[in-house]
Amino acid sequence: METFVDKLPTVGRSSIRDLLEVAGCPLDRIHFLDAVRTIRNAYAHDIAACGETILAMVLRDRKSRQLLLAMSSVDEIGYDYDQHVVMIMDDPSVLRFGIMIELLQFMGMSYRQWGPGETPG
Repeated sequence: METFVDKLPTVGRSSIRDLLEVAGCPLDRIHFLDAVRTIRNAYAHDIAACGETILAMVLRDRKSRQLLLAMSSVDEIGYDYDQHVVMIMDDPSVLRFGIMIELLQFMGMSYRQWGPGETPG
């Protein structure tokens, strides 16, 4: 199985996303990775955007609500997009903190699910 997985293509959004889905990655973690990839691609394809904030890049996207929600580690129930944007504008560290929380949760989940396991011997 390891050899099979090592030979899978990892270029492109769908191959990594599909692999994570098949491996049982929770949907909210996949949404987080999709959001990060969307913003990363926005920067990569627009050299003039290199001085823009993450929030500015998010607000340019037609799915800005979903992107902020996925990157912020907040519950969708009762989510107030406009209030969240104002909060981030007042203190940009709110978004950075949300991204870090999501990233650490993804890394922890990944390690628990697919980590090295028990060492033989």
